[in-house]
Amino acid sequence: MIVTLDVSDNLFDLIGTSEALLFFNPIEKLPQTVSFQAWGVDLIYSFGKDKLMELPDRLNNEEDLHVVGLATFTISQVLGGDLEVALLDKASKKLLLSNDREIINLTHSWLVELPDESAKKYSFGGVNNNPFGSCELNIIAKGKVILEFDLSDCIPVTEYRINPSKYGFKE
Repeated sequence: MIVTLDVSDNLFDLIGTSEALLFFNPIEKLPQTVSFQAWGVDLIYSFGKDKLMELPDRLNNEEDLHVVGLATFTISQVLGGDLEVALLDKASKKLLLSNDREIINLTHSWLVELPDESAKKYSFGGVNNNPFGSCELNIIAKGKVILEFDLSDCIPVTEYRINPSKYGFKE
């Protein structure tokens, strides 16, 4: 069953992407609605037990969940943002270094003037698929953040931690 959640504002605190693989391909200009996929999103109940009542009953859980599948984020009324990627070698997953032994970082910014108070900054960490590397993606938006995933792809985070290679993304 496909679940669609509005994770805007405070509910975004319940979403973890630090171990996710993001499929966000930078483009020259961000559209008003940005959509990208991520493999390995966490639903972190331990960060917000008080927010659980805002989630659908079928997701009320005492244990943090890991989505072992592709989830889709859709963010509306996008004003701007930035992306920083520390390049990784795809085979070894080690940081790529320059001849000067410095980490190779790629950055892109979609400039935005300081928005009014109704705009929020949503941050996604993890590994970006292309360019491949450890990343920090920030999107500034006034609209909603919608997360969609298949409920059958959810497992307890503890199960994922025991065997991450079993549940990781396979190309």
